[in-house]
Amino acid sequence: MLKLNKLLPILALLMASAAPVLARADDVPTTPGQELHKNPAKKGWFWYLDPPEEKKKEPPKPAEVAPPPVEQPKPTAPIVIVAKSQKKELTPEEKEKLCKVKDTWDKVCGFVDPGDDFEFQAKQRDILLQMMSLTPDNPDAVEQAQRYMKWVVGRASMAANMWYFNMVQNPDLDPTVKNPISEVGIALATRITQASQYEYFRLIKEEGGVLFYFSRSDCAYCFDQSPYAARVARTMGLDIINVPLDGKCLPDFTGLACGDNIKPEQVGILDVKIVPALYLYVPSNTWIRLGTGVMTDQTILANTVNFFSAYRAAMIQGLDNSKGARPSVTFDPKYNEKQTGAVPADGSTAPAGLDRGRMMELLGYDKQKK
Repeated sequence: MLKLNKLLPILALLMASAAPVLARADDVPTTPGQELHKNPAKKGWFWYLDPPEEKKKEPPKPAEVAPPPVEQPKPTAPIVIVAKSQKKELTPEEKEKLCKVKDTWDKVCGFVDPGDDFEFQAKQRDILLQMMSLTPDNPDAVEQAQRYMKWVVGRASMAANMWYFNMVQNPDLDPTVKNPISEVGIALATRITQASQYEYFRLIKEEGGVLFYFSRSDCAYCFDQSPYAARVARTMGLDIINVPLDGKCLPDFTGLACGDNIKPEQVGILDVKIVPALYLYVPSNTWIRLGTGVMTDQTILANTVNFFSAYRAAMIQGLDNSKGARPSVTFDPKYNEKQTGAVPADGSTAPAGLDRGRMMELLGYDKQKK
């Protein structure tokens, strides 16, 4: 028994040392190559097997943001509807006071004397005239416009009286001193200007001027104006030719005075749209319209002197403001000197009289001869 107890530790040691040997013995295959069949062989695409798909990584979910705290609405005060109070009615004195101010004036006020405020009167003018124009059957609208016009005429009358007073006190402001408009003054001025007119007519004749009278046989005014045109031609000493636009000369124009052989196309540049019409032709190729319609002898003669001198003055200055058949003209007083019935009191200017040499110089004839 004692020997057995001594042998047990020895047997335990032997068994512990033999356990790994037995385990390795169990791992050794009994048949050669048997270990190749324990684990399956690796297989790739050459075995017609698709490689395993890689699992896609899901994107991280966004962090949840907590919504802001909702404030509880505060209780509002109840809405109380209050009836509008009646607008205070203005007294007549208050209305009148408001109407006298430009900013508060209204068309209901009607016309109010604006005094010295130009903008105030302009405001009333525009509104009152607009009311009258748009509502001409409204008596009140027309009356207020009349009141405004009465105020304007009153101011204009005051200005006219002051205007006349200033002209009498200061003759330099009075254009009628040298160009009278009274009956006696016109008669005196006419005698002075008639003498100089004949000098102009002589110059026009020397340049070969001719009058052309355009008409139609069915124009009543053309028959009435015909004697005046013929009388003007005799006064000026010029030939006159009737140009009938319908091919039929007037009875007073026969022989060489009838220009029925002149076609409208030949004088088309003149663009004669209304007859009767009288033109002055000055060589070479200058046409000056002296008038259209029925005119008196004196009007035609005055136009001839004024327009011819203005035409010659433009030639001297080399001015070209012509348009189509209209010649260049200038009414500059330096080149259109006219005789008047007034002279300075100090005698610095000789009394009015004819000065043919000065006239020829102003019109440029002496310069051409030189």
